[in-house]
Amino acid sequence: MVTVGAGGLAIGWLEKHYGASIPTLPFVGKKGAVALAIHFFKPHNKWIQAAGIAAAAISGYELGTTGAVTGEDDDVDGIASQM
Repeated sequence: MVTVGAGGLAIGWLEKHYGASIPTLPFVGKKGAVALAIHFFKPHNKWIQAAGIAAAAISGYELGTTGAVTGEDDDVDGIASQM
């Protein structure tokens, strides 16, 4: 659990310092893009794996609570507002 918490910290730091460089994917946003990249590259480092789990969890949480993921599309209010 500590590694996933540290992974969340790493995702926040990454988005704060390199947010403009992270690609934005439809529906999953920047954090989802990071989670997918980590998933498909299958790193052996447990800390990087934990960052991917944290990114997926944060992305899912944001989608569930606000209907959008930060960085998804700044012009769209999100799925929840369209219902």
